[in-house]
Amino acid sequence: MLYSTKPSSALTMPNKKTIHRFIYLAILIIISGCASKPSYEIQQPDWEISGKLAVREPQRSTTLLFNWQQKNDHYLIHLMNPLGQIQLTLVGNKHYANAVDSDGNIHQANNAEQLLLNLTGWQFPIQSAQLWLQGKADKSADKLQYSEQRLSDLQSRQWQVALSHYRPIDGQQLPHRLRIVKEDGLLTLILIIKQHAHFLP
Repeated sequence: MLYSTKPSSALTMPNKKTIHRFIYLAILIIISGCASKPSYEIQQPDWEISGKLAVREPQRSTTLLFNWQQKNDHYLIHLMNPLGQIQLTLVGNKHYANAVDSDGNIHQANNAEQLLLNLTGWQFPIQSAQLWLQGKADKSADKLQYSEQRLSDLQSRQWQVALSHYRPIDGQQLPHRLRIVKEDGLLTLILIIKQHAHFLP
C-alpha cells in the first residue's frame, strides 16, 4: 500500500481497472471514518521536503507551511497555516487527484492543478514542480539557463521559474528556493525549502 494513516486499518486491493482511484479513495475512506484526524504519509517515499510557500497576488498575499512527499509520480502534499495546522491535503498523480480540506470535506478531480485552483483561488503547477524541486527541467520547459552547471532559470508554458540557493543533499546539489511567476505577472509563488531528504539509493 503506497499511503498509510495513523491509525490505519486493513484494506483489500482492488482489480487493476480501479488501481489509480483506489490509492486515494482508500485514504479518504479512512479519513471520513475516524473520529479524530489521523496523520498521513507515503510509505518509503523517494523524497520528502518541508518549507514555506508564499503566494503573492495583487489583492492578497498568503504564507503557508508545506510538507511534500513523493514516490514515483505519486505525491502527498500538506498545506498548513503558520501554526502548523493542516488546512489542505492533496493526494494524487498525473491521472487523478483528491483533496481533504480543514473541515474534512473531500474533493476529487482528474487534474491536481485545477482542483487546487477551485479550492484556493490560485494556481500551482504541481506536476512540473516535482521536477523543478529536483533541479530538473520538465518536458515543456525551454529557455533553460544554467549557472555553475546548475539549472537557474526556465520558461515552462505559462510559468517563469528561477531556481537558486543550491545545497548538497545526499550527494546531489538541489535548489532550496524556487520563484515561480505566472506569465501575466498576477501570481508569484515562492518556495523556500527548509528540510530536504532523499531516500533513493
